[in-house]
Amino acid sequence: MVEAAKLPPPLPLDAAAPGRRPQLGSILLREELLTREQLERALAEKEATGHRLGEIVVAHGWVSSAAVAQALAEQHGLEYVDLAKTHLEPAAANLLPEKFARRYDALPIHFAGEDIVLAVSDPTRRRSSRPTRAPSRTSASAPPRARPRSSSSTP
Repeated sequence: MVEAAKLPPPLPLDAAAPGRRPQLGSILLREELLTREQLERALAEKEATGHRLGEIVVAHGWVSSAAVAQALAEQHGLEYVDLAKTHLEPAAANLLPEKFARRYDALPIHFAGEDIVLAVSDPTRRRSSRPTRAPSRTSASAPPRARPRSSSSTP
């Protein structure tokens, strides 16, 4: 008689190895925004087309772009910001030149002490390994730390 090997129980949906972020599909499953079948179909389409998972589930109408943006914010450890409901401080917004705002898809929305809080349309896009810096309110010689925040734009 042959004995079957005991397999470990499956990992929870939100489990990620230490130091690794959770996968977008796992977040969408956990939040019950996507079924396992839909995720499998989307992952197969991603493999076949090279399109991004968030774009695929939105294109199929399975998940809203706002829900994908919220999941991406969680995945990257960022706060989700709905720009339609956020007060923009003109003094903060004017610190980042338009060419950089467009290049990084970023918008300074307000100050948090000496820090400038940025909204970014897609936290997965990396256009530079260096953080975006802008002059502070009081002195261009002491730039504040920029803290990215995710916006409600389509990923």
